[in-house]
Amino acid sequence: MNKIPFAIAVIAAATIIAPKIVSTQVTQSLENVVERVNDFPGYQASIQSIDEGWFSSSAKINLSLNPAAFSQDNEIALDAFQAVLHFESAHGPVFFKDKLGMGWVDWKITSNTESIRNKLEWPENEPFYQLSYVTGILGTSSIDDSITAFSYMQPEDNVEVQFSGYQGSGTYSNSVLDYSGQIAQVTVNSKEANFTMGKTRFDLAMQGDFLKALEGEFNPSQVEIEVSSVAVRDNLNSETMFDLESLLITVDSALNEQQTLVSMHQNMAISRMNMQGYEMSDLKLNVEVNNLSAQFLRDYQKITKELAGTDQSLAQQQLALFAEQNMLSLLTPEPQLNITALSGTLPEGDFTGTLNSAIVGVTDLPAIADDPAFWIAHINADAKIKMDKEVLQLLVIKYFEAQLAANPQTAEMEPEQITQIAQQQAPIFVETLLQQQVVIDENGKITSAFTLKDGQAILNTNPVPLPY
Repeated sequence: MNKIPFAIAVIAAATIIAPKIVSTQVTQSLENVVERVNDFPGYQASIQSIDEGWFSSSAKINLSLNPAAFSQDNEIALDAFQAVLHFESAHGPVFFKDKLGMGWVDWKITSNTESIRNKLEWPENEPFYQLSYVTGILGTSSIDDSITAFSYMQPEDNVEVQFSGYQGSGTYSNSVLDYSGQIAQVTVNSKEANFTMGKTRFDLAMQGDFLKALEGEFNPSQVEIEVSSVAVRDNLNSETMFDLESLLITVDSALNEQQTLVSMHQNMAISRMNMQGYEMSDLKLNVEVNNLSAQFLRDYQKITKELAGTDQSLAQQQLALFAEQNMLSLLTPEPQLNITALSGTLPEGDFTGTLNSAIVGVTDLPAIADDPAFWIAHINADAKIKMDKEVLQLLVIKYFEAQLAANPQTAEMEPEQITQIAQQQAPIFVETLLQQQVVIDENGKITSAFTLKDGQAILNTNPVPLPY
């Protein structure tokens, strides 16, 4: 038997039969996605029509969103959103639709969302949103999506919004999603003010099922968001009220080996920020939350989904009951809240700070939930700060200003008078803190260290008596 013609026959048969198998799987996947979308509060999806072909398929999907499901404030009335999604797919291993290619499935979703045409303007022949997803022969999928550039005008308030468009792309392989997207610019203009946000970049790396993550299932992930600039300008007075350069936010989430505990690390850095002439730079805040019960988070996601759109008072009661019944499972793993970096440069000088804290040794909850003696006995904390003396004096001035503004006897004073009084009192108060060794002066740098462990507090090596 000649093996070459036989091999050709097998390949030809596969090329002809495989598309039908893929077609059936595409239909089943589409029905599954619609079913899962309906599990999200406020969302409703249905297949309006479907044409399941041999080498290609098409469908129309009705999608609606009821904003009331996300708001417990009955006074806020938001319009429902409706759209028809147009779905088209080509079935492999050889694509014949539109262009010749190879892979298992090549599908595209587009939407013109005509229901918002009366509010937003974008090119007539361009879809408002489109998404393409191609799975290659080896199982790696490529993703491309975009939102068209659009504008919005509100004549009543003379507000105009300009959105430059969104472009995203990524891959999904071996249950790992790598995705990046960016927006060139967003502007909001009115007679009173102008808001401009520069280039914004979004990167996501996530393990696991993306739809399950949307449903509340925890998946290890790394997210990075970078905004090149933000500016707010007062058009009436021709001055800049707020100006920011280079905002970077990263969020890393992970599970332990047993898949029972979650950790989340969030870092934020700002290169430069100016607020009404007050200049700040090199601002940084890094926060860690460790040892969170994964089961507690799943249960919390579940109950919040069930309570979406319900009466606000009832929802609060149910959440309070949930917390009471599940708090022990949250505290037993000894959760941590750490500030690994807090720093910046102000006109008055520099400051840095750290905090490590944990709830430890909890086996039973107290009879009274807010019993301070219980929590002092079960909280371990270690905090340190360091700053220039002028920074401490600034903080004291701001503290006194807030106190004077809240005092009925001085609240009616002019802001300048309040500031003057605060500036007079601040140096005296700072010297008092130094004399009491609440803070220490180390060659012009103010430092302070506080620890709480086993119910004992120490401030700068000195024991601190606690009221409980």
